[in-house]
Amino acid sequence: MATLEQLTQEWDSNKEAVRIAQEKLLSTEFKIYELVGKDLPESGTTNFDTGLKIVTGMDVKVDQDRAKFLKDVLGRFWPFREKYELDKKLFDMLEGDEKKAVLEALTYKPKKPSFSVKG
Repeated sequence: MATLEQLTQEWDSNKEAVRIAQEKLLSTEFKIYELVGKDLPESGTTNFDTGLKIVTGMDVKVDQDRAKFLKDVLGRFWPFREKYELDKKLFDMLEGDEKKAVLEALTYKPKKPSFSVKG
């Protein structure tokens, strides 16, 4: 069985291999985009005879202050969703039935462990 030191070295080596592979992949994607980018739609899916599929689209960032202002102006036609996030400090201050009620609105799921090696 491998030691923790051996596995740490193996992990670090594999991490570097992934970084190099990612750089190569991004370089190839850039070359592909230079070749076909002008023919791609602003948003949509393009399938090529080679089996390659490119999905394009736009990220949208909402100005929160402007959206709040528009809520009053547009009323029921307000085209935004409000996103609720847990304020852990305030949650930890809750007790009893209040905490129970909030817990019913939460779903807990384990995070994927994060690994790193200090160099």
